Amino acid sequence: MKTLLVNIFGAPCSGKSVKMMQLGVVGKVRKFFCEICAEVAKEYVVQGVPITREVQMALTGEQRRRLLCFVGNCEVVVTDAPVL
Repeated sequence: MKTLLVNIFGAPCSGKSVKMMQLGVVGKVRKFFCEICAEVAKEYVVQGVPITREVQMALTGEQRRRLLCFVGNCEVVVTDAPVL
């Protein structure tokens, strides 16, 4: 299955997560097999984990792993944390 990956870019607190949720709802309402993939870093920040270089590398790896779970298995994936 081909997957459309929608990457939302923006500054911190610019509404990326809200737009991701909105697009996910629109996709579901229009009967697309659509999933969202939220940023992993938010979980670390909420838990108070300091973001060091090593932690950032682990975050990037986990974000990539989560995205790849959806690629090829659904029609649309919307993320607010693109892996570059």
